[in-house]
Amino acid sequence: MIASVSGEARLPMPLRDMLAVGLETRLARAPDAEGLRGLLQDASVLGAVVPIALLARLVADRLDQATLDARLDQLLDLGLLTLRDGPGAEAVMFSPELLGDLLRASLHARRAKRLHQRAFEARLALGADHLDAEAGALGDHQEALGDRGAAARWW
Repeated sequence: MIASVSGEARLPMPLRDMLAVGLETRLARAPDAEGLRGLLQDASVLGAVVPIALLARLVADRLDQATLDARLDQLLDLGLLTLRDGPGAEAVMFSPELLGDLLRASLHARRAKRLHQRAFEARLALGADHLDAEAGALGDHQEALGDRGAAARWW
């Protein structure tokens, strides 16, 4: 991985191209490729491990639970997401993990900012009982929003 001017890691071009081809090849098999791509992009701002309850809160304004579940099932079947094993809340992970980086980098700055704001709010609402565990991710969202001072308070 190479650090960009902003300090965010970016994928080397050959790796990015390989991941993009794999993504498009898999999505081409799905009837709702754009809806699935959008959900993957939404999930990408939540990190490598994506709690399904958090993702549901993030997309609640446009997807009901049944639609979210159907799309998650399709993404699991396509091999673009895997279920996280282990204790805790039900969660998914990108497959391969670097796919999340590719998807996050593909977001238009305006959409990325909107998603990070909504993700920050969703984490606050769902994590109210355990903000210490969410602090790092909350800081990351604040940094993505351009507020390093607020980010530092969470980190």
